[in-house]
Order: sequence, then C-alpha cells, then structure tokens
Amino acid sequence: MKRLLIMAALCALGQLGCSSEAGDNSSSNDDGSSSNDDSCSASDPCTSGTCVYPPGDCSSNAKGSCVEILQCDGPPPGPACQCDGTVLENPDAMCSPSGPRPTAALCQTGTFACGDITCKRNLEVCVATSGGAMPTTTHACVALDEINNTCVNGIPDCACLQPAECGGAPCCSADADHQETITLNAP
Repeated sequence: MKRLLIMAALCALGQLGCSSEAGDNSSSNDDGSSSNDDSCSASDPCTSGTCVYPPGDCSSNAKGSCVEILQCDGPPPGPACQCDGTVLENPDAMCSPSGPRPTAALCQTGTFACGDITCKRNLEVCVATSGGAMPTTTHACVALDEINNTCVNGIPDCACLQPAECGGAPCCSADADHQETITLNAP
C-alpha cells in the first residue's frame, strides 16, 4: 500500500509516466449544484483517492489533485522536505501524503564534513575516491543533479542514488545525520 501511495504522488506531480485517473471529488455548492473537479485541500478532501500536493506551497489554502492509481511502479523517490523545515528521511517519504510540501530548498541548510571539506546538507553528496597512482583518498562535494538518481524530492538518499561509477555494487553510506557518502575505488 505504501508503494502505491508513493506512486500516486509521483504520478500526480508528473514525475513518473503512469496511468492514473482523477478521483471523484464531487461536492455540492451552495445552490445545490455539484462541482466535479479533481482539486482538493485540507478543508476539501478527496471523496475517493488521495490528495497529492505539488511541491512549493505550504500555505493553509494549498490545493492538490485527487488521484487514484490504476497501474504504476518504479524506484523509491527518496526523502522529502516538510513545511516545518525538517526532512522526512524515509526513502519512501511520499508514502505519507500528510499535506502540502515545500520545495527541497527549505531543508537544504547547513553543512556536513566530507574529509577535510564541507558539503551542503540535503543538497550535495560527499564522494570519496581512493586508490589510483597516489594511495590517498580525495573528497569532493557533488550536487545531486550530477549523479544518476531517482531522488525526485531533491534530497539525496542512498536508496535513490544510483551512481554509474559503482557498477551496480553498493558504494553509498549515510552518517547519523543522514548525509550520504559515495566511496569509489580508482584503478
């Protein structure tokens, strides 16, 4: 069920190619007529399906779309930024459609250690490369969009990072603060 909710959110946001159809959000207007649009909000929930909000609006009157998934599958979308500035770290964070969500920028604050340099929290990944001609380890901060990933919410997580340099082997780890490091061995 959790996977279906993730996919519902991704489909509604146009980030997966899915078959979906709008839920019936019929409601009566003051004049007794019925409105049949697929919009929803905290005060006007879906009568069927899930209300999925596009990122970037944390206001109390944010509007979403009612979505019912018919068929959809895909990889975990990764963590999501919440309106209070905290990160929902679950790699299936979209499983909890608790309401409006901001863009990832709200949660991309502070830094974390990457060898002898610092990277931006929830924005960059530390890449540690060892081996090669010099038996030392070099460190670099790499933006999420420069790494093959499925982190559709804009926040790195090992579950949605797929660096080609790892050749399918696990090479990602996270510290206690959920900041990711990719370890590569140079020939």
